Amino acid sequence: MLQSFLEQAMASAPLTGIFLVGGDPQVPQGPFSDSLELIGSGLLDGLDVQTVGVPGYPEGHPHIRDEVLWDYLTRKIAALRERGFDVEITTQLSFDSEAVVTWIEKVRQAGLNVPIRVGIPSPSSLTGILRFAKQCRVGTSAQLLQRYGWHVTSLLGTEGPERFLTELMQALEQRNLGEVRLHLYPLGDVPKAVEWLQTFERQALG
Repeated sequence: MLQSFLEQAMASAPLTGIFLVGGDPQVPQGPFSDSLELIGSGLLDGLDVQTVGVPGYPEGHPHIRDEVLWDYLTRKIAALRERGFDVEITTQLSFDSEAVVTWIEKVRQAGLNVPIRVGIPSPSSLTGILRFAKQCRVGTSAQLLQRYGWHVTSLLGTEGPERFLTELMQALEQRNLGEVRLHLYPLGDVPKAVEWLQTFERQALG
């Protein structure tokens, strides 16, 4: 089934990259217990795909120990490189810029010099942000968001990660941490999310 899906996907659009994430099912919905087994199966080999993305967890994972996360991240990147793929890491949704920068430093210290995309939420209501964080298995609360600089005063008002981004950019400018990009989680409204990011970029550069 997976081979058929991949072949149909490649035939329908000129895909240059794919992203592999397990999705945390309690019981695997097929023969692969994790994405590392999928990589080792050889099903990706021969596809006209340049880049394969894998997830990163700057704030940890509620059901996977940190040492396991690091072990699998290292092994997945090595396995993909051995097969000739470029690799990117896209992080889980994050709210703590200090935790993100510390994690990126550990990635580089481990010799993993691949592009990293830091996952950020687009502006949303407090309830929308907390709901999405729960879906992504990111532990957060209104109190934690306020501690991280999110001025959340209403369940309905829209809040964005401007302070998070500003602190992240400042920290990255002070360190040589390789190629770091952004991955914007649009939280349901893609046009508004893109418009917000473009406005923030103009203000930051201006």
